Amino acid sequence: MSDLIPLDDSGLLADTHGALVERWHVRQDAGTDWNVLLEALAERILGLLRDNPDRLFSALYVLDISERITREALTAATLQEKSVALAVAILERETQKIATRRKYASAPREIEGAGD
Repeated sequence: MSDLIPLDDSGLLADTHGALVERWHVRQDAGTDWNVLLEALAERILGLLRDNPDRLFSALYVLDISERITREALTAATLQEKSVALAVAILERETQKIATRRKYASAPREIEGAGD
């Protein structure tokens, strides 16, 4: 797993699990830890690679996974390894989006010109 994901944040794990259930249709029971979540996402990605790669690549584009990262993941030897590499990229990006939303949602907003 990447160093980008704070593995000790159970709230972030729960939020990321919820996002992956909603957007990627991973199993509901996959939210127990990061490795289980990654495994469930990799299963889902493997299915998309086999059955609907256009839908997968469209979702990667919408999620803003770079072409470089996608190409690197697709150089893996087996379909299983490709799905795991893509799942890591997706998990990192979804987690990053959630962490960014949390950061800016909790920051107080100053209104320009207020109190003048």
